[in-house]
Amino acid sequence: MMRVLAAACLCVPVLVACDCQLSLSACREAAASDVVFIGTVESMDPGVFSRWNPAQRASLESLNRGYDQARKSGTPGALEELKRSYLKVFPDLPDDRRLAIAAAASADDLAKLFYWVMDHGKHVRLRVLEQFRGDTDDDADQAGGNQDDDKQKGESKRKNDGQPRYVDLWTPFGDCGFDFQVGETYLVYADDDEESNIVSTGSCSRTRRLTDAADDLAYLMLLGHAPKSAGRLEGFVTSNEMYQVEMDKTRDPEHISQPVAGVVVELSGPAGTRYVETGQAGRFVFDGLAAGDYTVTAYARGYPREIRALGVPKRVRVSEKDCAVAVLLVAK
Repeated sequence: MMRVLAAACLCVPVLVACDCQLSLSACREAAASDVVFIGTVESMDPGVFSRWNPAQRASLESLNRGYDQARKSGTPGALEELKRSYLKVFPDLPDDRRLAIAAAASADDLAKLFYWVMDHGKHVRLRVLEQFRGDTDDDADQAGGNQDDDKQKGESKRKNDGQPRYVDLWTPFGDCGFDFQVGETYLVYADDDEESNIVSTGSCSRTRRLTDAADDLAYLMLLGHAPKSAGRLEGFVTSNEMYQVEMDKTRDPEHISQPVAGVVVELSGPAGTRYVETGQAGRFVFDGLAAGDYTVTAYARGYPREIRALGVPKRVRVSEKDCAVAVLLVAK
């Protein structure tokens, strides 16, 4: 999260590492999120707080100096200069906030505006390319609802006339916020607050650049286009006999201690048999599974030239459109 130093150092942010209490796998995150979509960032404000903005620190330090000067001198001229600085640093403020700047009677009044900006985080507008969860009902537009107001509340819109859809979302400042970039495309997992209709995401979600989202997209595409065969079985091969005690599924669901790479994992089920090799993290994934009972078996490198099972086969139940987890223990 981001904190703001009080008193003489009003505006320079201090970054504190974000403590993510829970991490989820792709299918768990999809089930837990209210809104899941692929979108390209069209705008973001206030832009000064973008991690990629080289002028960020200079702008905030300039605002600090103006704040100190206005408090010390107390002259109308210093206050007006501070107001101009605020509008320069935050050019995308909504009209009511701009009016609040014009009506401010003191530097402390302007400080309250800064805290308001910080509390509301960064506002990001994305053009939706594909939506997996969270479409809003078209009836709202047809009934005469205010489309612009709805967008400001963070609702996604599917247009009947083929026009682009957009999602407006918010992300916190600092390490708990996600570092979006204008022009970049992302896979977004977001929550929709029922009371405020504000859609939000952050660094503790699986939101990521589309380029880095191959594992997630494999599950989501099947979920959207072949839901009856959209189950996933993911798991690990490990040599750690204490994995059940040490495995932290809430913090790091895609890693395990003492992983074994290069193992061939066989999946047998109603539709036949499939194979995959474990990666460096000892992880394996099978997508596109219908609901049913499956058996997974680990084989040594060289399969099928040399068939040597590394442990006892494990039976796993996969539910419809859900994900199951299996851990295979092999000798060191």
